[in-house]
Amino acid sequence: MSEEGSEYTQLGELISDESFRGSIQTNFRAAAQERGLDLSPIPDGVLDTLDDLSTDELALLARVKSRLEAADVDKKYWAELV
Repeated sequence: MSEEGSEYTQLGELISDESFRGSIQTNFRAAAQERGLDLSPIPDGVLDTLDDLSTDELALLARVKSRLEAADVDKKYWAELV
């Protein structure tokens, strides 16, 4: 088993990866599993929502993450933005 929460970090890295977003053929969940991400700790409702997002919407999430990182906003506040 990986370090607690690392699946969420890997999920965020995938969302930020333009080549991954471009590789989504059917849905987010299938593409993430093809990349070897263990999705079992991620709630189904979150994965269902990611499945529903377009690649443009996923890119928007990646931009928000990038801007938060650039502004050095403490990660404990990121969830408050959604």
